[in-house]
Amino acid sequence: MSQERHQAVLRRRQDELSSRARNVLRTGRHAAKFGDWDERSRRLVEVAASYSREELLDEPNAGPVTVEEIAAWLAGKGLELRRHGSSRRSAASKS
Repeated sequence: MSQERHQAVLRRRQDELSSRARNVLRTGRHAAKFGDWDERSRRLVEVAASYSREELLDEPNAGPVTVEEIAAWLAGKGLELRRHGSSRRSAASKS
């Protein structure tokens, strides 16, 4: 994917997540901490902010483009992915 196209995808994704990104977050390693499927869907921002970039890259179906999409989506909400090695509590408290 060209850099220009990649940037266009990220700009579009600041408002909404693709189904792939939503599913990565709702089924990933931190998802169960946020309740059932419906609750995870409602709390998707919190679920996303509980991840570091490295953790997301380890999730099935989450490649670099999906991780950048999630990071851009969080940035559009004034949040960011948790820094690798920091506690989930501090990242979630930003929400």
